[in-house]
Amino acid sequence: MRRADRLLLLATALLIAIYFFQLMRPGFYVYFSPDDTMNLYKPWVSPVSALIKANVLFFWSSPIYRPFAAAWYGTIFHFAGFHPFPFHAAYFVILLMNVFWTYAAARRLSGSREIAAVTALLASYNPRMLPLYFDTAYVYDALAYFCYFAALLLYLRARQCQRLLRIWELAVCCIVFVCALNSKEIAVTLPAALLIYELVYHRPSWRYREILLWPVREGRGVLATGLVALAFVIGRSRGPESLMSLPAYRPVISWGRFLLSSGHFLGDVFSGGRDWAGLPVLALWIGLFAIAWAAKSRVLKFAWLFLMVAPLPLAFIPPRGASQYYIPWFGWVLYGSAMVVRSLEYLTRRVLRDGIALARVRGGAVLVALVLVLYPYYKKKGWSGAASVSEGPVVRDVAEQLHALYPRLPRGSRLYFRDDPFKPDRWDLVFVVRESYRDDSITVRRARQLGYAPDESELPSYDHVFSFRAGQLFELRHPWRRTPIPMIVRSSGMPEVFHQGWIPVTAASPARVGECLIAKAIDLGATTPPVREGKAFPPTPLLPLASPVAVRVNGRPTQVALQIGWPEMVDTYRVDFCVPQGTDPGIVNIQVTAHGVTGPPTPIPLR
Repeated sequence: MRRADRLLLLATALLIAIYFFQLMRPGFYVYFSPDDTMNLYKPWVSPVSALIKANVLFFWSSPIYRPFAAAWYGTIFHFAGFHPFPFHAAYFVILLMNVFWTYAAARRLSGSREIAAVTALLASYNPRMLPLYFDTAYVYDALAYFCYFAALLLYLRARQCQRLLRIWELAVCCIVFVCALNSKEIAVTLPAALLIYELVYHRPSWRYREILLWPVREGRGVLATGLVALAFVIGRSRGPESLMSLPAYRPVISWGRFLLSSGHFLGDVFSGGRDWAGLPVLALWIGLFAIAWAAKSRVLKFAWLFLMVAPLPLAFIPPRGASQYYIPWFGWVLYGSAMVVRSLEYLTRRVLRDGIALARVRGGAVLVALVLVLYPYYKKKGWSGAASVSEGPVVRDVAEQLHALYPRLPRGSRLYFRDDPFKPDRWDLVFVVRESYRDDSITVRRARQLGYAPDESELPSYDHVFSFRAGQLFELRHPWRRTPIPMIVRSSGMPEVFHQGWIPVTAASPARVGECLIAKAIDLGATTPPVREGKAFPPTPLLPLASPVAVRVNGRPTQVALQIGWPEMVDTYRVDFCVPQGTDPGIVNIQVTAHGVTGPPTPIPLR
């Protein structure tokens, strides 16, 4: 490779890496999602020997499902503890390596650095796959992609040197393939991808003798990985620990289910979540097929066959989100990139004669143009659409409040929660408590999960009894009732204080001196007329508080413009107050006083 080509390649790599890092950067500050805490628990409490056994005996169903990813969780937790940043940093490295694998695979399949660069850029980030980038619970998909394409590249490297894979190369390819299978089941299509490559790029002879020898010669990679995949499918589909025993993973082999899942994916990626009907799906497939074969392009043929075969493990189970199509997405992006670049090559071939110089200019121009168009658009969309991490602030808030009350808990402590912010049918609170204290002997009981309230004689058996109200964690003492305390409601760790346009007051949108704000509060007392305890306030008429409420900002009294019961909510109130003139900007504390009791300070940003 000439010096100019090396510099161009380095510049391309830096551009894509910076582009990807800038879009991914908010992910470093995301907390654990509930799925993270669940995924982390099993490898943490399991002995190392069980993790090793599950990875080696990949063809047996195990309580440690997807053991390679489980080992990733367990290893980082062992060294870093319950801190999300090391997990996100390690996850970013995997995703960045996947961008490199994407470039390398596209380069070998297309023979074009332009196509490879465009494929890597487009595959690196897609706003329809936001959870993949910001939720480390998707490490299963990321590791499967990493290992899948590492094995594919090892295979392509040998075959493009016009030789068969050596025994050690076959062994390494199969080992890496096992790691991919132990990350997520969608990797099972690797043998099919190798077969597609052989049929498209090394068309076999159809003579009888050649057909008999093909499996142990040109097809030895397909045969070896195919046997691994066969053992995996047979073993993992049996036993009580098999994922196929769960309704969400039980396949329904039918043409209707295939079109349904395909239409859901296409709608999720290309139509803003509106599923495609069967006829448009078939029309798209036929059109892409016709273009690939009419153009006689091997890369387009491979991409079309790959995008048809790679989703098969997902095609017959209930539809999944776009993020879980990470491996099949390579086929779509490769096809689109090859189409764009080959079309530009055809159009510009007639304009300039210096093909090499033109290729450098054209490739760089296309890449820079894509970055200039996509980056502002993707950046503006942000990552709020990553619904799977939306509960991360709740996990953080509960963990931080609990540790603020008790930095340490004795081994074997018994905790009871009369209220908590997690769903009744999930074990998120148990995972958060045990993992954050790194103690699996702690007993956690939840009223929401038990379905009944223990009587007064049972509560003393717990070391601590907690209540979670308005986003605040309280410890209850005998007689196990919380004293009413006026306070501003917190949601996901943030105070529910709004501008008049109902825009939340945040660091990005701080309050202003003299501005009137809306606060949601609790425990402010009776209204006029009163509402029975436990009943919601009516939507009309709006009921004012019977006793006045005082609000202080950094200790200074302020004007209260409105104080009413919040319509259709229980023991929740709306209080409108104005920030006093002369208040210094920065973080200011809001305190509410009602019926002679002053609540805890609530910090909000002020500019």
